[in-house]
Amino acid sequence: GWCDWSSDVCSSDLLRADPMTAHENQTASFVFSFTDPDAQHWTWSVDFGDGTPPVSGTADAPGTVTVPHVFADDSPTGRFTAVVTLSDGVSETSASVENTVLNVAPTLDPVAEIVLDEGETLTLGGDTAWHFTDPGFGPLEAWTWSIAWGDGTTDGGAVTDTQPGAAGLDSDGWIGASHTYGDNRAAGEPYTAQLTVTDDDGGRATVAITIRVANVEPTLRPTANLTVNEGAVLTMPDIAFEDPGF
Repeated sequence: GWCDWSSDVCSSDLLRADPMTAHENQTASFVFSFTDPDAQHWTWSVDFGDGTPPVSGTADAPGTVTVPHVFADDSPTGRFTAVVTLSDGVSETSASVENTVLNVAPTLDPVAEIVLDEGETLTLGGDTAWHFTDPGFGPLEAWTWSIAWGDGTTDGGAVTDTQPGAAGLDSDGWIGASHTYGDNRAAGEPYTAQLTVTDDDGGRATVAITIRVANVEPTLRPTANLTVNEGAVLTMPDIAFEDPGF
């Protein structure tokens, strides 16, 4: 047998497996080829090294075999060793090759402009949570989020509201948050918040959110009626007011 370490290809005299590069949750074609002048029927199996069950099949003629496969995630290293085993019923041979799986960053849905009053608490969750998708899935796939609200404050943490994906189906995640803007900006200018979601391999997506905060006029508290004789000096008590801005 022989091995070409410069190209990550290993083979026996009968069997050659070619390395492939794939993105997570992308159907990729794994190719191996073989020659054998002494048999007319073969069985083969491929263990992709990612924890999924081996795939097997039969061949009635030597040549090239293409096996589709989906890697759920590039974690933990992005490299998986596949082992191909070929048998003619009398003897068997095998070849191994290292495949590369690339991470795909999550995608955040666009966020519509938000309008609220100063002092009003913006609460997002459930049906109003921010949504993202990620092709990666599996037990090692995880996400964190962060937001710069545009007023000098930030929030963030782990994404806990998720729906795991499957082969051909993206994972979903929802981000809930709450924030209160203490004051509107001058001349009616909006705040621009930056929302970022990051997967466990460092892939990230960021979306800008326009948030318009309206001024709220102060409100005077009612006071009791005052009585004063003509010619007398009226002394006004303190008059209280409320303003949600701060």
